Amino acid sequence: MVREISYITAPQLRDLLVSAEPPVVVDVRDEDRAGGHVRGSVSIPSAQWSDSASVDRFVTRLTSSTTVVFHCMFSQQRGPSCAQLFAARLPATSPTRVLVLHGGWRAWRREYGDDPVLTDE
Repeated sequence: MVREISYITAPQLRDLLVSAEPPVVVDVRDEDRAGGHVRGSVSIPSAQWSDSASVDRFVTRLTSSTTVVFHCMFSQQRGPSCAQLFAARLPATSPTRVLVLHGGWRAWRREYGDDPVLTDE
């Protein structure tokens, strides 16, 4: 089964973050992680997604949430690629939704970069 990867906007992610069941946000930026991050996000640089054993560990670690949101700087390559690797290793029966932040960190920073409740520097 190929799991569909959907996109989520910054305002939609904000709504999820303040909900009763906030998602796990995975920041896959590498050396470009400077300049802040979504509060509470998990940093797993894209270089660490290179082998199946690592991806399996991430699946085990991150599926405590029903939603996992990936992003990189722009969410054009690394974020979607890591999301796809993650989704492909999920058990077929897993209810976990896999999403990618549309526009990545840049879109988030533009919308919520000055909000200390949502963004850490």
